[in-house]
Amino acid sequence: MKKVPYEIIDATAERISEEFSTDENLVVDMARQHPIIFNYIMSDQFDLIGNSVQELMLYATLVVGKCMEQIAPLPTVSATLLDRCQAQNWDAIEKLPPLKSQSFEEYVEPIIGPHPQDELLYFIIDVFEQDDDTDLSFSKESKIPIFVGLKSVVDAWNQ
Repeated sequence: MKKVPYEIIDATAERISEEFSTDENLVVDMARQHPIIFNYIMSDQFDLIGNSVQELMLYATLVVGKCMEQIAPLPTVSATLLDRCQAQNWDAIEKLPPLKSQSFEEYVEPIIGPHPQDELLYFIIDVFEQDDDTDLSFSKESKIPIFVGLKSVVDAWNQ
């Protein structure tokens, strides 16, 4: 798939942000069209992080999917492919030096930089930066499973 440009991401994120809390069809359509992805984002592994985090992950997944659809049709993703992407992403995280004083973005830069959908991955990081409008706050360590989960979705759709 060709790279999704920032302009598409920005416009799509703004549109989805406006519709997300009022248009249930966005979520229903995603669950129907991409059940493996939807079930993955809503799975217990992310439920343990908290409902607000799952909601943000769902929002990010909707934006990513709508952006990628503007470039090419999204493929049907199997659970096997998604599991393989997740395992590869955890392997990549484990090869990084320890997370210390650097920002989370600096920590995952070696993974994002060469990625064909780097702009989507930067968007994902931006979604989880502390927002003054919410009470959510994430430690750098708590961002790792969220990043791995959402990057796995991007990787599966980018096959």
